[in-house]
Amino acid sequence: MQINLFSPIVFVLFRIMYYVVFKDFSIMILLFVLSIFLFVCATRSLLFLVIVLFSNASFNSKIDNLHFRPENVLGRFKNKYFKRERNFVFNGGKVNDCYEETCATNKENMTEGNNDHLSPSPSPFISILIASYNENIVIDKLLLSLTNLEYGFDKFEIIIVDDSSDNTPTILKDWQKKLSNLKVVHRENRDGWKGGALNIGIGYLSDKSDIVLVLDADNVLKENTLKQIASYFASIQNKENNATFVIQGYPVPTAHFGGMVSMGHRYNMQNPKMSFNTNDDNNNWVSRGISFRLSQRNLIEFVAKEKLGLPLPITGSLFAIKTSVLKSIGFSKDLCEDWDLTLDIYLSKYSNNKENNETFSYTRKYYCYRSKPLNNCHKCTENKNAITFNAGITSFTEATKQSKAYFNQRKRVSEGHTRGFKKRMAKILKNNRLSLTYKIELLLMGLRYAKYIPIVCLIILDFLLLYDKGFDYILKDNTIKLLMGFQGLLLFIYLVYNAISIKLLLKNQKQYYYKDVMYLLLLNIYTIPAFVCGSILGFVRNRGSFYRTTRNEAAAE
Repeated sequence: MQINLFSPIVFVLFRIMYYVVFKDFSIMILLFVLSIFLFVCATRSLLFLVIVLFSNASFNSKIDNLHFRPENVLGRFKNKYFKRERNFVFNGGKVNDCYEETCATNKENMTEGNNDHLSPSPSPFISILIASYNENIVIDKLLLSLTNLEYGFDKFEIIIVDDSSDNTPTILKDWQKKLSNLKVVHRENRDGWKGGALNIGIGYLSDKSDIVLVLDADNVLKENTLKQIASYFASIQNKENNATFVIQGYPVPTAHFGGMVSMGHRYNMQNPKMSFNTNDDNNNWVSRGISFRLSQRNLIEFVAKEKLGLPLPITGSLFAIKTSVLKSIGFSKDLCEDWDLTLDIYLSKYSNNKENNETFSYTRKYYCYRSKPLNNCHKCTENKNAITFNAGITSFTEATKQSKAYFNQRKRVSEGHTRGFKKRMAKILKNNRLSLTYKIELLLMGLRYAKYIPIVCLIILDFLLLYDKGFDYILKDNTIKLLMGFQGLLLFIYLVYNAISIKLLLKNQKQYYYKDVMYLLLLNIYTIPAFVCGSILGFVRNRGSFYRTTRNEAAAE
């Protein structure tokens, strides 16, 4: 049995806290250290906001493209493909009974071997890889969106590794009759959960595969997604010293626009229809808080990191990776296979940031955020990051409305994230390919959830200090007043960050309001025990249990 050294370390830390409080020595030092660490985390987020807020004119002119209106996109999607019922059969790449311009384009591309629709850029072969577990509610929507991709059916494949115990296998079997490029692999067990399933899927990749696009089963893709990915890779493949191997897209939670891409019943495969609900009835405080948090993460933190040349994480869905890199590294079998893959890439031969970090990060004069293919952006400088973020590559995904489901999801993610960081922390510090800036940022990213442990410790120490010394003593002691004021500053920074981010995200549209700041604050307070418990488990044990978030429609039944 493997000995975990973090168990006695955590025990010793809590014993030290006990003696600090009740033996009355060095309490100020501990309070100061905890406050400084949290202040660094808070100012880091504020720095990202400032970077985005005061970006150059080129960025500001593109912000309308960056913060698109999803309801308009879905409206076009609906009108374009589902304005009227149409019968269609996919058989060997042929399409019958096509209406609308895109269907005609697909027909042209899929007949007579015409693969030049991305001209002048070549069309790489793309493998779409999906791990599925009891996804009977959402899998139809994903596959239907894949049928409408503006990419030749002979230039991409769909591989689904399914562990389901519901009727998902039956649904997939129906789709296999319609999609000649769909491969379905059934597993008898859930070894390694999502990472284990994806590893099996890697073994079924076509020999022609150039790029792998990893999706969650609840995604709905825009029709130009593969074209965007192909164009981006084509635009960078011939650039000198380029080292980009992964593109992370932006899965937009459906609560972002107040509507769910919903389906009340199983599709009739000969008459597929999709309904779009764009009213606010499907929103609640949980889904709005989640949506606001993810918008901040993607459109502020990730955008700022991209501009500064800092390491970016893979978020588990809607990321495209070069096939050779994925085959070389593979997925872990832990709870956060996406975060583990992120660290493994930065620690591998594919990342060599130390040489070009200083010259790359701060010399860009232009940066492009576009929903159209990036090969049209001639002024963009070459990207030397192993992982890059592209806000223009988007899909629609589900944000849960259930507080309990979100609590358990956060507990699972914080455990897997912390354990993945713990296992690789020493390698990060010793890695010669990473610059000091990269190492610091990876450490802060690794402590994303573990930072809630010192937050709770700080709150406990404050209450113990108040109980032991009394309120009058705190008011008279200048050192304690300084520390309390410092903690108040942290809360002020948090509120300012959220208030300004609303103004930034609402620059050209009204999607979030100040009530969403309160929703996110309540959500963070509610999930603090999940973060703390999950992070501690990540430090003290070497294996957890996977919790799958319940779909909204399933919970409503």
